[in-house]
Amino acid sequence: MASPFEFTESTQSFLFPTLESLKSKIPLWMRFYAFSYTQNALNRFEASKRGAGEFNIPTLSNMLLNIVVPAQISFISTTAPEFKKKFTDAVTSTPSLFGLGGIKQSFDDFIGNIGSYIQEKGEIISEEMGYGSSMPEPDMYDLTFAGGGPSRSFNVTVNLPCFTSSDSKMAADIANAFEAYSLPTGTSWGNIANTKFYHPPLWSFGNSVSLNSTQINKAWTGQPQLSVLTVVKTKRIPLESSSVVGVGNDIDPMVYSISLAFTELEPSVRLRGSQITSRSGLIAAGRSQTLGLR
Repeated sequence: MASPFEFTESTQSFLFPTLESLKSKIPLWMRFYAFSYTQNALNRFEASKRGAGEFNIPTLSNMLLNIVVPAQISFISTTAPEFKKKFTDAVTSTPSLFGLGGIKQSFDDFIGNIGSYIQEKGEIISEEMGYGSSMPEPDMYDLTFAGGGPSRSFNVTVNLPCFTSSDSKMAADIANAFEAYSLPTGTSWGNIANTKFYHPPLWSFGNSVSLNSTQINKAWTGQPQLSVLTVVKTKRIPLESSSVVGVGNDIDPMVYSISLAFTELEPSVRLRGSQITSRSGLIAAGRSQTLGLR
């Protein structure tokens, strides 16, 4: 469940780099949004739409975090639906499509008898020829969709080179935010009986073609749905300030490399054409059709 305290928090926003002169030179941006967890399918769908840049819709899920950084060189998405092997027989199962149950049963009996006969003859032939095993049985298995869980994951590495002290501080805040908002929220009133942990936030992410546009461009990141942040790896590389112009007298981490792995919260489905949506999105679409909104 979601933490009740998250709904009293204001949205934290981070934008890298800090220099205005550099922002105008960046052609593509990557956006990350974190929302309070909810079990409500419609609230999840609204959160995913807000994460796609549609901010004119009702605010049903609390946005906790907004991170905007220059788009990275590579973005890796993995789609791996789960399948399992299941025994099938295309020949004998075909009549059942036309309601010919009796004919199908006759086929089953016929094929079963032929199969037993061939197996018996195979064993006899094998014994006579000195083979130690019977004839191999034909492979009658198909891969059928198993489902059972999310099947898509996303990996991205955020590289933040820092040219000023303010950049280094902003990069540090972004790294800390990724780490913190991947974890569950905890509360305590001084004893173990009253200590509670709440589900980590949900994430939406994608690229936009300009800093002023929040609309996610599917050409760069595909169609990721609401996800959980499963891995955060932060590499901090220090450089002496004397070797970098305009840093000051302190020694700060000058390059941050943050590797992120996301996994979709729910199973995804194809809605129509090449449009991908989550289970919650499918429910919301069905509800809209029922109400005559589409």
